[in-house]
Amino acid sequence: MNHGALFDLLDDAVALSLNHLTLKVGIDRVEIETFTQLLASGGEEFLSEVYRSDEINYCSGRIEHLAARLCAKEATLKVLGTGIRGIALAEVEVTHAANGQPDISLVGRASDRASALHVVSIAVSMTHTKFAAEAVVVALLDARIDGFNFERSVNNG
Repeated sequence: MNHGALFDLLDDAVALSLNHLTLKVGIDRVEIETFTQLLASGGEEFLSEVYRSDEINYCSGRIEHLAARLCAKEATLKVLGTGIRGIALAEVEVTHAANGQPDISLVGRASDRASALHVVSIAVSMTHTKFAAEAVVVALLDARIDGFNFERSVNNG
């Protein structure tokens, strides 16, 4: 572990908090075997409840990619402080910038919640192996403004 980087991050977090900016972090992990069973039992109904059509098309049946996106959605809801109560997983979409970097797009209640929290930026990182998928989501909140409209994709390039 790089302790210097951790201390730098903590220093940055203190500086942000002094400027009324806050970082929120969400993380999620799923075992591929568990996800495969969930997908098999839920079928098309599960896919349509969790993913938007562009996500399904992008993943084109690649289980690890679908699992990583589920983690990104759940990590985003953790950042928004709701868990899976009150916001549908499909209201969080994993999109991609032109360079392939993943982005998060929020619609509906997820967008409303982000605006209420004054989220100004959101970033996602996903990874997977043949055994597990994980995602980390970081959001920057600013208490000095009236929020942010997430009816469009957020690019943190």
